[in-house]
Amino acid sequence: MDDASIYEIYALNEPITIDHLGIPHYGDRVSMGFYYELETAKQAVKNNWTDINERGAYNAAIIVKKAPGLYPIALIQGYYIFNQKTEKYDTAEMPKEMERWNLG
Repeated sequence: MDDASIYEIYALNEPITIDHLGIPHYGDRVSMGFYYELETAKQAVKNNWTDINERGAYNAAIIVKKAPGLYPIALIQGYYIFNQKTEKYDTAEMPKEMERWNLG
């Protein structure tokens, strides 16, 4: 474990919609779990462990680093899009709308 942080995995719906305040929304968002090691979290997402995609319900996923404590700051560590051909998640460029998104 590199520090006391966790790496939480969220499954998301796309497309992104932006409200009148400029805040992005994905519709459904579900926490799939967490790991203490970033590399393990990346492998879980990329390889769609335990069907993170839930048979097509979630075509995007993110990994969020959270430090311990109350009201933690959440830093997005990776953004992924589901590839239907391989049935795995591919690393993708994070949408600019998510730069201000806080999941803490």
